[in-house]
Amino acid sequence: MIIQDPALLLNPRLSIGDTLAESVRFASRQSHGRKQDVLSIIDCHGLARTLLTRYPHQLSSGQKQRVCIARALLAGPQIIIADEPTSALDASVQAEIVMLLKEIVTEQGISMRFISHDLALVQELCSLIYIFQDGRVEDADPSQFIFGLPQNPYTRSLIEARPRRFTHGRQ
Repeated sequence: MIIQDPALLLNPRLSIGDTLAESVRFASRQSHGRKQDVLSIIDCHGLARTLLTRYPHQLSSGQKQRVCIARALLAGPQIIIADEPTSALDASVQAEIVMLLKEIVTEQGISMRFISHDLALVQELCSLIYIFQDGRVEDADPSQFIFGLPQNPYTRSLIEARPRRFTHGRQ
């Protein structure tokens, strides 16, 4: 699971390397393969090996989120639940994390359940979308139907109310 505030999942008393090694241990892998698994995942997901000796308070928010993504992947999941993983990040780091998540889904074939209030991110990342209202599924359709021609009145109101992104000085 990848959550909004990665600091909540990182033990302040463990180095990043020890935190990641713990994930491998819980995934029931042999101890001699742990270090190689950690180094491999670090190299593939935008983290410098020098971070392994650091502690969570020494990392930026984006680095912490990458560590949590790496930690989730070390467990060898078939599915990742990403609950608002970019909402606490600035725009440039948010874009990097979105690209990383897209890469993971595409290249590693891992399914992702992406939970977000940011409809632009949902449109970018998701092929099938569930719209919830008051804890109930209000609508469920492929992305192109949700954003192209929403049938459900609640979904339509959400799409119409979403903020428009500006590009090159134009709306």
